[in-house]
Amino acid sequence: MKHIIQLLLASIIMFGITACHTENDDYYSTVSIILSANDDITIEQMQGTITLRNTSNGQQYTSSSINRNSTTVYVLKGAYTLSAEGTCSYKTADGKLHTSYFRASNDYLEIINNNTLITSNIKLMNQ
Repeated sequence: MKHIIQLLLASIIMFGITACHTENDDYYSTVSIILSANDDITIEQMQGTITLRNTSNGQQYTSSSINRNSTTVYVLKGAYTLSAEGTCSYKTADGKLHTSYFRASNDYLEIINNNTLITSNIKLMNQ
């Protein structure tokens, strides 16, 4: 019985210590990036690279894991530029499937919140 009480007391103390502990991760943000096209185009699939570059220190964060037309990156909060390029397949308003190279860029983005959503318009290169 004494061992059970000691174990219970130790568990309560450990719970109290961990419950009061907070992580200080205010320096980083999860950024969701959505690449969009004109209203008459539906993006089916993308393959390429999206790069965020911190304008203060030059550090780059790159993702090639594009799920349909979006990706998520974990970055240091600050001011950024965005560049993206690759290929995409898309449907036009008449339902035809096309494939094209694309590019996207933003000269200035503020990433200061814990969860940031960025939408950038793509430019199809062979239209």
